[in-house]
Amino acid sequence: MIGADSAVAARLVSGPAVELRPSLPNRPLLLAMLAVAVPLACAFLGACTVLLRGPPREGRRRR
Repeated sequence: MIGADSAVAARLVSGPAVELRPSLPNRPLLLAMLAVAVPLACAFLGACTVLLRGPPREGRRRR
């Protein structure tokens, strides 16, 4: 581009383009990510509830 004319260099760059139809999300990938994320979130919340309960008290025993 050192010896190229500035008008020719400007013509090599294409203008912005917009698709005619709107973009759609990748639904199979989204469902696969949800299939992994939901069980992990449930396991995390279950672990949090177990840890927040603390150790069982010795004064209260079930018969």
